[in-house]
Amino acid sequence: MAEALAAQKREEATMRLEFLQSSVDLFWQQVGRLLLFHVMALSCVQAMTLATQVRCEMRWLPALLILLISAANFIIFFVLLSRVERRYAELAQREEEWRLLLPDDVRLHNVRRLGRRGRLTYAVLVGVSIILVSVGFAAFPWSMTCS
Repeated sequence: MAEALAAQKREEATMRLEFLQSSVDLFWQQVGRLLLFHVMALSCVQAMTLATQVRCEMRWLPALLILLISAANFIIFFVLLSRVERRYAELAQREEEWRLLLPDDVRLHNVRRLGRRGRLTYAVLVGVSIILVSVGFAAFPWSMTCS
């Protein structure tokens, strides 16, 4: 009876850990897609700016569009980050129990390997890259010479 209960707890912990692992993996895939979309969207605005030969007095329009896209992507990134933070909070809450139930499970280490400081570093790097790419693209229309 006790062995069956322990086996059931191990199985539940394994399933929950697999869910957390897949959530974290999905988060990083979504961040990669978000950054790719961000650069592609800004490139489209830049190409549109070149193709339409925006008049000097309208240069603020592509820059504004770029900043709006950037703000939306920034918000989406932090929504994704808050979701994965909830997963990590659940992991931290159950970590001791799982360490006892699954002492040799590599997945527990894989999900834990990014500590709070590591996740914060990634968040700052992604946020700063969104801002820098956006500023670079937004500055482009202003670099065009007016005749």
